[in-house]
Amino acid sequence: MIYRVLVVDDFEPWRRHVASTLGESARWRIVGEAADGPDAIEKAAHLRPDLILLDVGLPTLNGIEAARRILAHDPSVRILFVSEHQSWEIAEAALCTGARGYICKSDSGRELSRAMDAIIDGGRFVAERFGGRVEKRTDRAPSNSRRHEAVYYSTDELMLDDWASTADDALNAGATFIVLAFDEHRSRLQAMLEARGVNVARAIRDGRYISLSVPEIVSQWTVDGLLDETRFWTGATSIMLAATRASTAEQLRSSHAENARPACARKEMPRPPSASSSCGTRSPGPTTSMSFAGTQRMAATVTMPRVSSRAFARPTPLSTRDS
Repeated sequence: MIYRVLVVDDFEPWRRHVASTLGESARWRIVGEAADGPDAIEKAAHLRPDLILLDVGLPTLNGIEAARRILAHDPSVRILFVSEHQSWEIAEAALCTGARGYICKSDSGRELSRAMDAIIDGGRFVAERFGGRVEKRTDRAPSNSRRHEAVYYSTDELMLDDWASTADDALNAGATFIVLAFDEHRSRLQAMLEARGVNVARAIRDGRYISLSVPEIVSQWTVDGLLDETRFWTGATSIMLAATRASTAEQLRSSHAENARPACARKEMPRPPSASSSCGTRSPGPTTSMSFAGTQRMAATVTMPRVSSRAFARPTPLSTRDS
């Protein structure tokens, strides 16, 4: 299938470079070019491209405002920012418009094709320099380098102790720790860390300990009880960029140097009151934790409310892996 692309940049040699690069692939066809914000808005509406490559520094109307107006007219438009700006603040503002990705021109030789593929296939892409993941392409089948684990606990105490260990390790390594949980668990976790000698107040001040309340986040990210994709990505983007920026941990260096491996990230789901624990007792509190791949610069613990009881049909330790 051939996908139609609109290229928006005021630097004509760059547009020629993009046209030459995309011309090497049968997957892309450039259907239009624009050199300023108003022209981009008009051509986006008229041409209805599958993907827009959009610069930030446009004359008349900057790319961020142009993206807002394009998406206000048609929220389904897929936009990838390709900019010379390497500022965290600009990248965050661009992604918070609802754009699907952001890369820097200086990294385009390595990231442009992958970013376009990811977005056109329904995903999102953030430049590696901002904490995103860049996967190397290979003719071999992918290895199980990423994993998702579900861990079942008999008590909240065991779960919180595990969280505290994760947070302790992450903060000591200079990484950022994010916890999204109900208020009781947030308070107990902080108390456990302080009892271990962790300077939580300093970590909060440095932006490396981010504690978020489930009710507050749910109210911000949902509409009529359902997750709103735009609100979610806007909020999550700000949180993740801030977390990566605050981290002082070094990226892992290995033979797969392009891929930052996780310190650890966790997602906790509440067990329904009727579900039995692995010890045969009933536990009304959240007793399930899920870990998934992130980056070495942050660890996260997330509480997910309203999970179907079918997810807990087997209250025993479970680990799943995917590639």
